[in-house]
Amino acid sequence: MNRELEYKFFREFQHDGAAMLALKMTNYKYCGIGNDVPARADYPDGVLDEIKKRTEVLDIWPWHGVENRCPLFDEITDNLDSCIYDASRWNYVISILKQFQTWTFEYSICPEKLDSISNSVTLYSLEYYFHDWRNAFKTFAEKLAVVLAMRGINIIKIQQQCGISIIDNLNVDDLWMFFGTRILAEECLSKLNDSKRPNVETTIYNKTYLKVLHVLRVAGQSFEKKPQNYIGKDEEGIRDAFLSVLETHLKDCTVTGETFNKKGKTDLLVKHNDGTNIFIGECKIWKGAKYLTAAIDQLFNRYLTWRDTNTALMLFVRQDNITEITKTIDATCKAHPYYVRHNDQSTDLFSYIFHLQGDKVQEIFLEVLVFHFNEK
Repeated sequence: MNRELEYKFFREFQHDGAAMLALKMTNYKYCGIGNDVPARADYPDGVLDEIKKRTEVLDIWPWHGVENRCPLFDEITDNLDSCIYDASRWNYVISILKQFQTWTFEYSICPEKLDSISNSVTLYSLEYYFHDWRNAFKTFAEKLAVVLAMRGINIIKIQQQCGISIIDNLNVDDLWMFFGTRILAEECLSKLNDSKRPNVETTIYNKTYLKVLHVLRVAGQSFEKKPQNYIGKDEEGIRDAFLSVLETHLKDCTVTGETFNKKGKTDLLVKHNDGTNIFIGECKIWKGAKYLTAAIDQLFNRYLTWRDTNTALMLFVRQDNITEITKTIDATCKAHPYYVRHNDQSTDLFSYIFHLQGDKVQEIFLEVLVFHFNEK
């Protein structure tokens, strides 16, 4: 995906951009000037020229209507439509919101000071450009919300997940003109609030992934209590025992071992009957942090395509000191260069969000399942 247009725009809202420059100077030095005050003579050299230069780059901004196209939103729309899975779309939107996190913080510092800026400003004054950027920011938030709503995506729910807020609500009165018609706006926004409206993709793929993890956990915990299930077996032998259990619990799916995907054969592959990979798993006997890092590299670098977002590593620990080993496992995962954050949506300790190799935007669910198969 080509995100040159997005990054070009986002840079304007970061610390070295004109918007941040204008906002900081307004907050700390120029708030509260009178309505009749012209452009200040004591502006630092080059400030106005820099703001003018950066602002004119975005003459096509903001996007004023559905028929009035803007390359920035064309790019965002194309990227959204090219995402196959719900998780991919959500991760893409979160990546956009993250770019605005710094700006949102600065924007909300002191709203009363922002309102105190002159409303009758002189052309090319700092206040003129600041108001221009402030309106552009508001328009971007509303436009992004509309683009998502027209694809059945609720930006409010995504904001709640990632803890970033650029828009407070989805009000038909505020947004209908961006949809083109009020009828279309009411239809799209009402669907977002319809909790009974099923999402086929989420229902089939994500729920199946969660079911796979549940079956593997229950089976592994059962194996821990029955040493005859694992004593004397290597990784492949233990893997086959899990494979047999999975086959009896999943409908509309095929479960296979040693299956080729991308550059090699992965230990466990669950594929929906429509051909979609729902789960890719690797089995490893615990041999230390170094080997765990290598296992993560193997999984991400050899077996995952950009469409494979649901994965797991199954670790079989034979040593006695399981408590210390679990601490090492968690620390090793969090130290890996692909690590993004802990998956707060899961109740499991070893549930993480990683990013794909070479693509920090594409996030991957990685569950590390630890089983104590002590051969003593």
